[in-house]
Amino acid sequence: MKKLALIGKSISHSLSPELFKVAYNSPVTNRVSNEYIYSLLDYSTLKEAMAVFLSQNYYGANITSPYKEEVFSYCTELDKTASESGAVNLILKQKNGLKGYNTDCKGVYTPLIIREIKPCDVVVVGAGGAARAAISTLKKAGYNITVVNRTIVKAQWLAEKYSTDWAPIDHLPQLFKSNKLLIYTISTYISSLEEANLKDVILLEANYKTPSLKHKSCKEYIPGTEWLVYQAIPSFKLFTGIEPNVHAMLKMANNH
Repeated sequence: MKKLALIGKSISHSLSPELFKVAYNSPVTNRVSNEYIYSLLDYSTLKEAMAVFLSQNYYGANITSPYKEEVFSYCTELDKTASESGAVNLILKQKNGLKGYNTDCKGVYTPLIIREIKPCDVVVVGAGGAARAAISTLKKAGYNITVVNRTIVKAQWLAEKYSTDWAPIDHLPQLFKSNKLLIYTISTYISSLEEANLKDVILLEANYKTPSLKHKSCKEYIPGTEWLVYQAIPSFKLFTGIEPNVHAMLKMANNH
């Protein structure tokens, strides 16, 4: 049996194990449903989690906050998405070490593709692994990005790295006079958003467990469960080599 895991901190709420389970819910995937076990490696440091991962014969793992950037140093090889985003949310054991991937790029982009949201002016709030995936993906797709973060130095650094704009966090309300898309990747609420008029703004929030902006009036709210599922689909294929039951995954996530 191949052992898989989610590595993170304070992740007891995660839907990832259940998503992986329902992904097998079809005649095609049932043939391998007993070949894998998916568990949580919930540790206060990445060092502790990786010690367990490496010593207990795990085959692969999803990586979540706050370790998407730190796990970079454990990888001996990176796929293009991980290299471009500077963050890793999936690792697989190879003969020569660990290979890192970033399926968050699919998580953030697929909901926009489905809705036919064409390249436009977008504000990305945050500077962690999820924000990096969003910035690198949307920049490549032709979106005009402004990075906003509570720590200005991080916003400036990301803006320089990806050749985008940046703005101080207290400038958020003014940004939505022209920006029509908001990608919100942090888990806390920013008070300056109280003054922001989002009636013409499409909002995609990464956090699905305790969303901060779910009830914010906007043109359309895209929940983090979509990001979760659409990054889990390529994860499942990388882990198993087969197509998951996407309908069952979406149904489970939406009913959560």
